[in-house]
Amino acid sequence: MKSRFIDALAQVEFLKGQIAIKDNQLTIKDQQIDKQAFSLQLVIQENSRLNIKLLPEVPAQKEVMKKWFEFWK
Repeated sequence: MKSRFIDALAQVEFLKGQIAIKDNQLTIKDQQIDKQAFSLQLVIQENSRLNIKLLPEVPAQKEVMKKWFEFWK
């Protein structure tokens, strides 16, 4: 009975070590995900900035259009 108890304690200690390793792996994975999310956010911001530059300027088109009652000018 005593030897079984000692074996069970050894298994518990082994499993505690395994849990510590998995916790460390999860922490590393969380850090990687945070870095990827930040990088993705930068890409989205850069894309938005570039899209704004590519849009046509609407005020220039409005200046060219005549008012409806000035069609003869």
